[in-house]
Amino acid sequence: MNKIDLEGIYIPLITPFSKDSTSELDLELLKELASFYIKEYDLSGIVPCGTTGESPTLKHEEFEKIIQSIKEVTKEEYPIIAGSGTNSTTSTIELTKRVQDAGADASLLVTPYYNKPNQHQLIRHIENVANSVKIPIILYDIPGRTGVSISLDSYKEIIQIDNVIGVKIAPNNFSDVNNLLTYINNNQINDFSVLAGEDNLTFSMICLGAKGGITAAAHIIGKEYAEMYKLIKNGEIEKARKIHSTTYNIVNLMFEEPNPGPIKYALQLMGYNCNSLRQPLDVISEGLQLKIKNELQKLNKI
Repeated sequence: MNKIDLEGIYIPLITPFSKDSTSELDLELLKELASFYIKEYDLSGIVPCGTTGESPTLKHEEFEKIIQSIKEVTKEEYPIIAGSGTNSTTSTIELTKRVQDAGADASLLVTPYYNKPNQHQLIRHIENVANSVKIPIILYDIPGRTGVSISLDSYKEIIQIDNVIGVKIAPNNFSDVNNLLTYINNNQINDFSVLAGEDNLTFSMICLGAKGGITAAAHIIGKEYAEMYKLIKNGEIEKARKIHSTTYNIVNLMFEEPNPGPIKYALQLMGYNCNSLRQPLDVISEGLQLKIKNELQKLNKI
């Protein structure tokens, strides 16, 4: 797959572990989940090895196994955008090369966390990674987790880097997204996509001009979100708003405790044996379990 049209709803796939030990990947269940989302949900691609996939706890060789396993299901028809960002430029380049060699069609590159680089350092980091690989780069701007955000002036420079094709944004301040989308729309920049990275902002961001979203809640409501995306693009805003309102509660429940704990529990209720997490994360509280179960029943998901 040489080119990715970065539009629509993407699923940041969980990483299932063996029911006997979280030290082992459950690659058969991984392929089962990937196959289900391809066949049953009208999504635009799969994003493995991100934070929803518990990337901080994965070994580098596990990144490769995960991508190769999903590739068996997707073949060349369904893009795989693999998380490969760390807080070290050297290790990020190494990991991005590894996911490229494993068959990923693009890299999702989170801004370096904890180090809190300044804007010049951020741009240089992105340039160095982008110039080291052939696959497209999609940035992940999530200041709530990394401690740093990409400024509008930096985006103006980053957009000029050849193989940086878009960004997933989970903003602290919604005006930052508004400013970026306004700049892109006013300057008719068509080869750089903004994707929602905060699930409950997906509707609002697409209405403002975002080209879709990478949404963890797609594990549960991916079909609904894909329909919402199409409705907005067709100008049927009221119908899209209804989907947004109907799914709003379950989306918020998916993040009431650290992601992906609530998602894995919801999938467990839906028939997938994938409720184990690697520490420091653990299974969610009984109170949240009850709320998720009740909401899934309301949505006829279980």
